[in-house]
Amino acid sequence: MVLMSPIRDAFVAARAFPTRIRYGALAIGFDVSVSRFGGTTPLVTAWLVDAAGNPMMPAYYLMASSVIGVVSVLGLRETAREPLLGSGPRVATKAEAVALALRKLKVVEAGKREREVVAQRKRA
Repeated sequence: MVLMSPIRDAFVAARAFPTRIRYGALAIGFDVSVSRFGGTTPLVTAWLVDAAGNPMMPAYYLMASSVIGVVSVLGLRETAREPLLGSGPRVATKAEAVALALRKLKVVEAGKREREVVAQRKRA
């Protein structure tokens, strides 16, 4: 039951998706999984009981689903102490912030120079 908690879903969603698409991606994933598994589970388990003649088939179905969930959780990458996808950089001191801003400025200037070179080549 712990693996199916909404709290875990919130933590996974915060780490799995970039900020700008986080809520939409979580909603789509949740709705698709609920409609696919929540809506078909009674039908599938009733068919399994009928086909196998074993009244324990719903329990086996639940166990198999749990194994899939555990394997999925074990496959998640640990992201503790890392910034969230789509969030800005974090700095501890003002000097770090200045160094980061200067590095960003150099990248922007290099990009401008590269675009100018490409434009000159197109003209020639």
